[in-house]
Amino acid sequence: MVTKIIKACLGIDVGTSGIRVLLLDISGNTIKKRNFSYQTLKNTDNQIWDEDNRIELQNLNETLNRIFLELNNTIENVQVLSLSVSSIGPSLVLLSEDGTPLNPAYTYAYRGAHDFIKNLGDNFQEKTGSMFSGALPFVQLLQLSEEGKLENCSKITTINDYISWNLSALPFADLFCT
Repeated sequence: MVTKIIKACLGIDVGTSGIRVLLLDISGNTIKKRNFSYQTLKNTDNQIWDEDNRIELQNLNETLNRIFLELNNTIENVQVLSLSVSSIGPSLVLLSEDGTPLNPAYTYAYRGAHDFIKNLGDNFQEKTGSMFSGALPFVQLLQLSEEGKLENCSKITTINDYISWNLSALPFADLFCT
């Protein structure tokens, strides 16, 4: 007897209220959907956020691995053809030369960035045509530079790209320019 393999697409959202995972077949039908609120994760000792509203990447990776193992244990004969990751944006992950995170990921909620945005002035949107949210990565980089966080940083990426890399078998140097 030949077992039919279901070809699927996996979506992951690391959002403001929690982590959502959606597995669809290639026709768009839901195979499995799971939502994990940050409060629920915190109550089970899976704290993702730190005291400065940054994301602890090791905790995030461990939580995603547990979620994927749970999915794997409840679904059979599925082959994931594509992966899509969205995350709290904008977000910045500072990496060492070998791809190790130097500190928690900085998100739009990072208190330092919100304080620093005041330096842009009240007429920022009028002068640039950009919303404050569009300037947050720039503001975050300025703030991180002032804090001295970029000194040992070799690479900068986003949470969603970092997650995608962690889920791939690609060597760090093949994905990020060296």
